[in-house]
Amino acid sequence: MTNKTTLRILGMACARCIDVVQTELSQLEMEVLDIHLGSVTVRGPLQPDDMTRIGSALTRQEFSLIEGQQAVHQRAKAFVDTPAKTGIARRNDRGHQK
Repeated sequence: MTNKTTLRILGMACARCIDVVQTELSQLEMEVLDIHLGSVTVRGPLQPDDMTRIGSALTRQEFSLIEGQQAVHQRAKAFVDTPAKTGIARRNDRGHQK
């Protein structure tokens, strides 16, 4: 049985984000072993209920748990598709507007 779990977190961009995630997990009585932008390692294996509580706490702070590679691809596609939906002009490799 694993005595630690590493979670990937979307939206962590600065030192303040690290502090916020650390605080949220501490309030859930999770022992943080290591934390960096985009990831946190906590002691012990996590149960589904733990993941739900962590996900809810992070969502309240405008972060998201990344669960598996599929979630990464979905978010990347949404980011790439955003300029067309917001009216931001895309440019081709020569710098010309598409």
